[in-house]
Amino acid sequence: MNLIMKGFIIGIAKIIPGVSGSLVALNLGLYEKGIKAISSFFKDVKNNIIFLSNVGIGIMLAIIFGSKILSFILNKYYFITMIIFIGLLIGSNISFLKNTKSKKQLIITIITFIIMFSLFFIKNNNNYIYQNNLSNNLYVILLGFIDAATMIIPAISGTVIFMLLGSYEFFLSIFSNIFSNITIIILFSIGLFIGVILISKLMNNLLENKKNIIYPIINGFFLSSILFLTIETYKNTNTIQIIISIPILFIFTKIGSLCNK
Repeated sequence: MNLIMKGFIIGIAKIIPGVSGSLVALNLGLYEKGIKAISSFFKDVKNNIIFLSNVGIGIMLAIIFGSKILSFILNKYYFITMIIFIGLLIGSNISFLKNTKSKKQLIITIITFIIMFSLFFIKNNNNYIYQNNLSNNLYVILLGFIDAATMIIPAISGTVIFMLLGSYEFFLSIFSNIFSNITIIILFSIGLFIGVILISKLMNNLLENKKNIIYPIINGFFLSSILFLTIETYKNTNTIQIIISIPILFIFTKIGSLCNK
């Protein structure tokens, strides 16, 4: 039940625009274990199946049931809901940010932050339109691979990346009508499967051998994402909303930090 509940929280995070499910998994203490379970699956098949299936059940339950509820809440109470999520994210990452101790790690975090934050403002006004040919089919496989990367690498939002590529509406459309898009979904799933295997192995290797470098990079990803999310949330707000949001942000930042202990 503990793994299912944590999986549910990760699933909710994945469907929130701009939030990284893998970053939440990192804060819940499941990330490194999950990476090892995928990358070294056949070393302990029984325990890895138990772990991944329980977390997977929670994630699927969140996507199936939570998406409709979350969509309703965001449509009705977008500003306050996003402030609560931002507070929880900041609070749950305070202790993780303290891992950046040396000057070298700080420089890596700053460089990563600048690069990622700059990318958020690259606008692609041309929406991708699929055509059934070799190049487009390969591109769909690439999109699956990219989705796997954004799921596994903490603090990178797949929603934001697909928006930058002009492929977000295409991504939503293929899953809104599954039966008429079977071929595209199969191609997407191939890229997703390849990405999960390869990137899990890469991240497992980096966490085992380069943790002092990979954590500052993750911090840079997180700081750029949270700043972009905050800017987007406070856009078009008035003074009263800003004043009301301050104590809410403070309270849920505190809750987030307590939940991470």
